[in-house]
Amino acid sequence: MTYEWQDNDGVTRVTTWTKAVRNAMIRGGAEFHRQKALSQAESNWKGFMGSIDTGLRRIGQAASTGAQSDLMDSTRWGWSCMLQLQEMDNWGKPATTTWAAEFLLRDGESREFLGSWINSSAVHEAKKSRAKQVITCSFPCEVVTHD
Repeated sequence: MTYEWQDNDGVTRVTTWTKAVRNAMIRGGAEFHRQKALSQAESNWKGFMGSIDTGLRRIGQAASTGAQSDLMDSTRWGWSCMLQLQEMDNWGKPATTTWAAEFLLRDGESREFLGSWINSSAVHEAKKSRAKQVITCSFPCEVVTHD
């Protein structure tokens, strides 16, 4: 069995199962979830701003100032929607799918901070484990079955 994928430079790679294939699958899965979170931000923005006249004016203003590429590219538009929802005082829920996803999508302050916190020797292992469970949405439990 061979696997085919495009790397970050757009070069098509074909090989059998290797660490590169595994890493490409992980990146693809992460990209899928990132796009899913940004699509939810778009949907939330449309639901909140679409009913308010100012939201429609912002769309018109963005289109008239030459930012049409933001309206056409779904990834950049999703980022814009997420950032705009985060700036609103009266928006009381996550701009994306979850608070954890929103935190991890922030540039410059989330993944780097979380990585340094998890790698810190000053943080108790139980806290690190709980943080990893929150991020991955996996809460293992000890289920005891009786026969």
